Amino acid sequence: MNNILVVCQDYPDDAHPYKMAWAHTRNVFYQSAGLSTTVCSFSATSGYTFQSLPVVPGSMLTRDFVSKFDLVALHSPNMRNHLWAL
Repeated sequence: MNNILVVCQDYPDDAHPYKMAWAHTRNVFYQSAGLSTTVCSFSATSGYTFQSLPVVPGSMLTRDFVSKFDLVALHSPNMRNHLWAL
């Protein structure tokens, strides 16, 4: 297991570096532990990289996309968007 997808409602970007900083700190730790970490943010309208972590928009969440990961982690789930995971 070395390929992880972390799903968040929101995520930092260059314009808002402190938004969801606690989740970013965890993701940096996952990456430093050797896990290939990708973040999915429901608030992102397009993909970007923030401090070496790839961030993809929630529109990417399809069963085919998710199946490429060994583990999916939900940070602070929001029922409006995270319910599909149940």
